[in-house]
Amino acid sequence: MIGRVNRLGQRGETMHGWDLSSYSRRAEASGWAAIEGSTATTIESIDRAYTEAWSTSDRPTMILARTIKGFGASETANKEGKHGKPAEGSRQGRIEELGNVGPSTSMSRKPESAGFAASV
Repeated sequence: MIGRVNRLGQRGETMHGWDLSSYSRRAEASGWAAIEGSTATTIESIDRAYTEAWSTSDRPTMILARTIKGFGASETANKEGKHGKPAEGSRQGRIEELGNVGPSTSMSRKPESAGFAASV
């Protein structure tokens, strides 16, 4: 599981903000392994977290990553009061600012059974 921590809710900063250790302690208290990453902005940091998660086989794993709500859009990046509001300016200008990357796809492999079973 990936926990993206962006600090902002719909009405301002969340109770724990970017305090990854707070979320990590909650996951561990529920029996999960927790991997704290400082940011989710580099392929290397993401790869390192996935590698560590794959090596944990005795319990579920949560990867916690600090993210920025609205990243890449100067009008909204990490700004309170922008959630759910229409963007301003030209659509083409916003697309260009984000890099005009177009649609994307991702592939993942099906996890092998680790022997976890729900108890009834």
